[in-house]
Amino acid sequence: MLPPPAAEDYLVGVRRREGEEERLRKGRPERKPNAVPRLLAAGAIPVGAKLRLRLESLTQKEQEFVGPLLGEDRSAGEAEWTGKSANAALAWAKDGNAYSASGAVVKVLQLSGARSESDGGSAHGPIHWELAEDGRTLWEIAESLPDAHAAAADLGATEGGDAGVSGGSVTPFVGG
Repeated sequence: MLPPPAAEDYLVGVRRREGEEERLRKGRPERKPNAVPRLLAAGAIPVGAKLRLRLESLTQKEQEFVGPLLGEDRSAGEAEWTGKSANAALAWAKDGNAYSASGAVVKVLQLSGARSESDGGSAHGPIHWELAEDGRTLWEIAESLPDAHAAAADLGATEGGDAGVSGGSVTPFVGG
């Protein structure tokens, strides 16, 4: 015999609360700060290091747009590490402006036609940019850092999917 719906809802709620209490007792694992602030805090990438867009990290649809663009204009897939801040971590070779890693990827996608200018969206920039000298992505470098650097990295800067993206458009960082 099945319990009446009200009793079932009550039991589900009790089980959910018990599960939440158990997670709190065990403690949640501490979240690592985002990749670019960790790289900045550790000084892991020298200022001026050349970066390139990793085409194969994009979706197949995005590659169909971005591949021909990079064939015509290599500067669209190149950047330089500035070491300034998460929101101005790299200077995009196409226009010389400083962007977050995510913001620069969005600009490439917009320029190629993979995204409309009005659809800024987001991108996980650190997996799309790699060091030209050895091919390691910003994400891979950040993940290889000792945890001591991770603890010091959370300085209020963010490098999330939407960093550098505002109101559907990407704006370059202006300032020092």
